[in-house]
Amino acid sequence: MSHSVSERPQRFGGEWTGSKLKILQAYLETYTTLMKNQGFTLYYVDAFAGSGSVKVAEDADGSSFLNGSVQIALDIDNRPFDHLLFVDIDARNVESLQELIRNRNEQGRAEARRGNANDLLPRFLNDMGSFDRAVVFLDPFGAQVDWRPTVRSIARSEKCDTWILFPSGYIRRFLIPRRGTVRSEADRNELIRVFGDDPTAELQRPVSQPSFFDPPGEVETAAGTAAIVAAYQRRLGQEFAEVAAASRTLRNSNNAPIYEFMFAAANPRGAAKAVEIANHILTRL
Repeated sequence: MSHSVSERPQRFGGEWTGSKLKILQAYLETYTTLMKNQGFTLYYVDAFAGSGSVKVAEDADGSSFLNGSVQIALDIDNRPFDHLLFVDIDARNVESLQELIRNRNEQGRAEARRGNANDLLPRFLNDMGSFDRAVVFLDPFGAQVDWRPTVRSIARSEKCDTWILFPSGYIRRFLIPRRGTVRSEADRNELIRVFGDDPTAELQRPVSQPSFFDPPGEVETAAGTAAIVAAYQRRLGQEFAEVAAASRTLRNSNNAPIYEFMFAAANPRGAAKAVEIANHILTRL
């Protein structure tokens, strides 16, 4: 099966991808309906937009694809988004997105930009007006989202509802091994970049309790992936007006947790309702 540039799918994903996209779609539909008569200009920002569609499996003729988050957002029609911004660092992905926008005749409403989301997103947030509101989707392939300035800028904008795909599996496997300290100073700096500070003290505990004269014992993560997720969620709670208590653990084909799908609301006045909706979707869908 052939594809045009705009149909060039990304070659990763699985059942967890479909679960993530269903959650996002349910939230966008509910969010835009509730905002229908509020007088705000609504934005959708996809900070790691990819190519617009995702290949998650192959059937007999190799044609199993899902609409990605970009197409889901474009298709919201009860109260469509006024503006949609799609960001990706890959030139071919941006070309695909631009062709998709042209094919759908969405040039006046949607825009695809090439660049690092950690650079572009803070600038976009700084330009938002008092009557602008946004849903931001942070869907990196790995640990590309910087706490400073990206996550902190979103929180301090007080204008954004944010879905975050947090790479719990990557952090658990590569940065905080089951036994032994963080492998290198580079790994520690990577943790600080993702968490905003050094989380290792709360994620590791002694395996044995040495006496005063004994050498330090080995350390291990306190509760595996769950502790890593909880540590990140606590930090979100320190920055955002409110964070959903529920989240969705996304697992690979071996049932290993690879991502945690989380929600945080930045606007103090609307946070309680936004989190109520997100919790409902995360626990019921």
